[in-house]
Amino acid sequence: MRWERPWQGFAISKRPVFLNLELDLRTGHGTFLKVTGWAFDGYRATGTGRIHTAASLRSWMRYGLPPADHQAVAL
Repeated sequence: MRWERPWQGFAISKRPVFLNLELDLRTGHGTFLKVTGWAFDGYRATGTGRIHTAASLRSWMRYGLPPADHQAVAL
């Protein structure tokens, strides 16, 4: 992933960071990126992560089921 002008506080986060890539509030369908690595260079961040569906994250939050990994992303 690549992000222009990110909030650099994410770099020191002790908890998982999930970025909302797409979410339809009417249907509840969406895609999130769980960031697994950051590299900050001035006003730009690059990193790696794993794609998760909104349904997978809901199951994790409601029932404690670990979110299923759908796709790895590295740019």
